[in-house]
Amino acid sequence: TTTAAFARRWIAPILARFQADCPEVRVQVTATDAVLDLVQAGIDIAIRQAALPDSTLMARELAPNWRVACAAPDYLARRGRPETPADLAGHSCIVYGDPPMTEWSFARPGEPPVEVAVSGAIMSNDGEVAHEAALAGAGIVLKSIWYVAGDLAAGRLVRVLEGWQSPASPLQAVFPSARHLAPKTRAFLDVLGAELRVAARRLGEP
Repeated sequence: TTTAAFARRWIAPILARFQADCPEVRVQVTATDAVLDLVQAGIDIAIRQAALPDSTLMARELAPNWRVACAAPDYLARRGRPETPADLAGHSCIVYGDPPMTEWSFARPGEPPVEVAVSGAIMSNDGEVAHEAALAGAGIVLKSIWYVAGDLAAGRLVRVLEGWQSPASPLQAVFPSARHLAPKTRAFLDVLGAELRVAARRLGEP
């Protein structure tokens, strides 16, 4: 299981290549933004991008993860481009999460992190709503690179505050600690991790 957006953008293409090499393995993907109980739902692996709160689960890091502040070219043409995190106070920032994340953290090498309070006209509990609002020119959004890489490459979104980093928890495969991973599950994890690490290098990991 993983989020619907991550499943579409990354898991589906990797699964297609994995199936070509291992046609005897059947994989069911549950695409949901809900955090499911893996044992109760009978799920072998969850792909998550947050710290592991449940000590009964085990986690295996798959690839690095980092957030980027970005906006549509139309928004930046109208409102200008922030040069420092403090400049975000004069911008419409799209906040999301449950609860919405209204403080964004940035850092530069050798300097302490900077926390800035952000606000804007759009707030949502759903990251994809925030993503689509940013694409429509509604403001600046802080998103994981894994969700906006395609839009940045295509010019639909433009990164701002490029000299600043906004770290995030790595991509992790989470699984029940009491369950021994089946060889086919372990094989898929190996392929998934290898492909995501290659992708992270292409994305320009910090």
